[in-house]
Amino acid sequence: MQLESDDGLDRSSLNFHPDFCSEDGNVILAAKDAKVYFRVHAFTLKTTSGFFRTMYSLPQPTPSQSDIIYLDEDAEILGHLLNMICGLAFPDITSHDVLEAILYAAEKYDMPCPMALIRMYLLTPCSLEDPIRLYAVACRHGWERESRLLSSRTLVLNIYDPEYRSSLRTLSTDALLNLFVLHRSRKDSFRDSMNKPPFVHGGPASSRVRPRKGAGAVKSDRLGWVSTADAERGRNEPLGGWVRSRCSLQHGW
Repeated sequence: MQLESDDGLDRSSLNFHPDFCSEDGNVILAAKDAKVYFRVHAFTLKTTSGFFRTMYSLPQPTPSQSDIIYLDEDAEILGHLLNMICGLAFPDITSHDVLEAILYAAEKYDMPCPMALIRMYLLTPCSLEDPIRLYAVACRHGWERESRLLSSRTLVLNIYDPEYRSSLRTLSTDALLNLFVLHRSRKDSFRDSMNKPPFVHGGPASSRVRPRKGAGAVKSDRLGWVSTADAERGRNEPLGGWVRSRCSLQHGW
């Protein structure tokens, strides 16, 4: 970050963000590479950011016009931050990288409002489709409730599939182990449930999942024939939502 007065700069030639172009703003923030500028009020920065509050508590020169503060964040990240602290609607967060960059900048400038908004955003039906990355974010910031809920969303995934390897690498060791323990416990519960009525005939003592000769399936008084492929799917996707869907279609449960 760099603070400059730039008294000789023609501010009318600057490319201002359309939501932050009012001349009432007495501070100009420049995004990375100084391609987009944002006019804001110093009061807003001081009341929403510990970083800027500390900066403005130091003796300041009396500039003839708005200061220009050059920041390291690009226009997209800076726009999200300023929309949040100014109470404006912010656009959809388009990727996990953008989400994490917003959180990094919010921590850097000590902005609790964006942190709280992102924390709530994690649990919404947002456009970000990788619950492992969202779980990693929650774990990294010590958000226990969000971590538990987001870890349960990973149960629809086969986390051993190579496509999730890069997402799993974003987890700390403890978070990764906790996720494996959760999936293992759900798999064990699923296996136990498949060996009990109504999935198979008989009482608990005699209920066992046995493949029908030549068909690889087991008889069930409600499910009809549950294939060994279904059992394998249950091991890989331990949430078991697909079982309820199949029962609803076949038996009107």
